[in-house]
Amino acid sequence: ATLGREARSSTFEKLARFADIPWTRAAIAASRTPARLIGTSDRGELRIGHTANLVLCTADGEVQRVVVDGRLAVANGSLTASTGP
Repeated sequence: ATLGREARSSTFEKLARFADIPWTRAAIAASRTPARLIGTSDRGELRIGHTANLVLCTADGEVQRVVVDGRLAVANGSLTASTGP
């Protein structure tokens, strides 16, 4: 699934404008803050020792890679061999 560039950028831009903050702070508000609110201290930011859950997209919003618990789960739209129980 893809999320168009307009939809992606407008979400952070709207949050940044509403809160009168830079979009980088809006990204933190959408990642680290919710992680803290649910009581997890090892998620929501990229740091050594934290659980790595990432979605890497092209500029057009197409999902290229998904990393779950530090393992590559999706590459170029396909599940990888490391995916599974």
